[in-house]
Amino acid sequence: MTFFVLHTGGAAHARPLPRCNVRQLRISDKEALLHGSESSWETILSRFQKGDLCFGALDEQGRAVHTRWLTLTGTLIPELQMDFVPTQDVAYFYDGYTRPDARRRGIDADVRTVIFEAVRDLGRSRVYSYVRDDNPKGLRATGRSQQRVATIRYARLLRSRPFLVGGDLEPLVPLLRQPGTRGGDDAVDRAADWRRWFEGWLQEPLAKRSIGFHELPEGAFEAMAEHISSTLRLDPSSDLVLDLGCDSAMVTRRVAPHCAGLVGVDYIPGMLVDARRRWSNEAEVPEGLRFAAADGRALPFSSATFAKAYCSGVVHTMPSHEDGLALILELIRVSKPGGQVLVAAVPDVRKRWQARREAFWQGGLREKAQIVTAAALPPTVKRLARRLLPWLPRAPLHYLEYDLQEVSSLLGRRGLGCTIIDYPRDFWSRDFRTTRSNLLISVPPPTAHGKDREAGRT
Repeated sequence: MTFFVLHTGGAAHARPLPRCNVRQLRISDKEALLHGSESSWETILSRFQKGDLCFGALDEQGRAVHTRWLTLTGTLIPELQMDFVPTQDVAYFYDGYTRPDARRRGIDADVRTVIFEAVRDLGRSRVYSYVRDDNPKGLRATGRSQQRVATIRYARLLRSRPFLVGGDLEPLVPLLRQPGTRGGDDAVDRAADWRRWFEGWLQEPLAKRSIGFHELPEGAFEAMAEHISSTLRLDPSSDLVLDLGCDSAMVTRRVAPHCAGLVGVDYIPGMLVDARRRWSNEAEVPEGLRFAAADGRALPFSSATFAKAYCSGVVHTMPSHEDGLALILELIRVSKPGGQVLVAAVPDVRKRWQARREAFWQGGLREKAQIVTAAALPPTVKRLARRLLPWLPRAPLHYLEYDLQEVSSLLGRRGLGCTIIDYPRDFWSRDFRTTRSNLLISVPPPTAHGKDREAGRT
């Protein structure tokens, strides 16, 4: 099957007027519709109810000799058993049918002309359609009004699910998805998948919940807390500290004694339920320790509130790199001038191949094959495989990797000092030592001019 597109802007709209009576048809045109459609009235009615539009060419008796449907919200492609879901600037027309006695009279082209004008009036800049490759006349006719954009070759045995056997799919990636699934926006999908994954650990023991894969010994949490405390040089007499992404406070509770006050924040409220239960009684909870559920990209704190701020093992689970950067900028915003921000346990793009090499040699045959496949396939192909071959086992959630040199340069242009720090060789986690790094950000102190201005206010 071949997909076509028309860009509705500019001079492309200078088309001849229809040579027959073509107009938009509505529910009240039931009798006219049934004459020019192979679909049942129940199907036609359901299309109207979900907001699809119908256009038809009428004969002298007012009966439809041709009908074609237009959707702005999406519909099923029967041959692929997938939905075509238009984005905000896209429309899609489908299910064109011409009565046998009206074929080869140019009526299809007349209806397309009216549809193209309607799409332009609706503010959509592109309109898609497709023709099966066993319809050469349809391919030629469509090619006269729209541009070929992609061809998909598929096979289907009896009533089995169709599978792809070739073609150029990349132009259609944002527009195709499996029925009943979220689609189009990888960032939205990632956010939902990660949230569901985290919430799935809420019934696990605390020592397992805070890391997500296996239960860790007490020494591991103590080592992480010590690394954070020493890197930020926390002062227990004065530092008010923010821990963003604190989970169930397995590390937070060990950092708290090094601070004058500490606020733990997590996006999953359920993670905070047991945050205070690790002490035998309420009197043992450090006086300055507080918890809050919030989105790290929009923290509910005033600017320059905290002396120090940190997040550990967080930015790689964000929906996108842009979201990760937004979180880092929020940490900077709520930190006082002269303070510091630690972004810890970041999957480092510089260590990608070292990490894959370690995983390859430690894994079995299946894991080795997965690593080779993941390294060889372009991201576009992997996204298409997930959407078009849903019966295949889903790959586990993957971490975002960050180029910390690039992040440092970006923040440096904002006047911030950045230092990339590796984990020490004796750190408890081989994974952290091998694949991750830390970014220490120094918030510049007030300028002399700023100090003079503040002094003038007092």
